[in-house]
Amino acid sequence: MSDVRLSAASSPVSKVTGLSPGCSSRSNEPPAFILPPRNARVALGGDARLDGKVRGHPEPQVTWYRGGRAVTGGERCVLVQGGRGTFSLVVAGVTEEDLGRYTCQATNQAGSRQVTVEILQEGTNTCKRIVSTDFSKPELSLFLNVVLL
Repeated sequence: MSDVRLSAASSPVSKVTGLSPGCSSRSNEPPAFILPPRNARVALGGDARLDGKVRGHPEPQVTWYRGGRAVTGGERCVLVQGGRGTFSLVVAGVTEEDLGRYTCQATNQAGSRQVTVEILQEGTNTCKRIVSTDFSKPELSLFLNVVLL
């Protein structure tokens, strides 16, 4: 048998090979709403549920805002962030004060995204007819979809 000799490499190894199966090299990915929450129509006293799904890496944290202030969980308000990016805001026993705009913000190390939705009172008409005051064209009328504030 011959002796084995090790010699110092003349330059460091700089080539990177593939990862072992099961290892991930996923880079940071900013949040993206793949199922954004939608407006909720609810009768006063009913429950409003705003559901959605977000993706990103690392998994984004979801925060709800109303009037520029973070919504916190409480007796009538439940915030849920489930696995695989699912999230919900549930407002139980909706009152007139609960109606309006809510902003959902998803944030991770790679960025932030927002979507704004509304809790609307069921049974209110959001379609208004506006008749033109231009009497030269009396047949002109417009239908506008308006948001109740």
